[in-house]
Amino acid sequence: MEAVKQNGLALQHVCHYLRDKEIVLAAIKQNMSAFEFASIEIKNDRELVMELVKKCGWMFEYASKQLRGDREIVTEAINRHADIVYKHVSKELRNDRQLAMIAIKNHACLLAYASEEIRNDKEIVMEAIKGKRETLKMASN
Repeated sequence: MEAVKQNGLALQHVCHYLRDKEIVLAAIKQNMSAFEFASIEIKNDRELVMELVKKCGWMFEYASKQLRGDREIVTEAINRHADIVYKHVSKELRNDRQLAMIAIKNHACLLAYASEEIRNDKEIVMEAIKGKRETLKMASN
C-alpha cells in the first residue's frame, strides 16, 4: 500500500493487488495513469470509471470493453477528450449519430473512426468539412 501511495504506477509491479480496490484507488489518487494496470473487475466498476472520466476523459481508454459501450460514460468522455476517446468507443456506439456528431464537431478527423453508415451521413460529413477540408477524403464513397 505504501509503495502505491508514493508512486501510483508501482501498481503494475504488484499483480496480486490489482483486484484490491482500496490499493488501486490509492494508486490512482497518486497517479491516475495507474488505472491502466487495474484488474478487469475494477475497470468494469461503472461508478469508478464515470468518476475518473469526469476528472480526465482520456481515462476512458482503460475502461472495460463493456463500459466502452455505456452511452452515458461514452458521452461524458467524448465531451471531455473526443480526440483520444472516440477510437476506443464500442463499434455499436461508433454508429450512434449523436455521439459521432459531438466527436466530429470537436475533431473533424475522428470521422475516420466512425462507422460506414456515419461516414455516409451527408450532414455529419459536412460538419467534418467545416472543421477541416482534408477530412473529405475520409468520407465513404
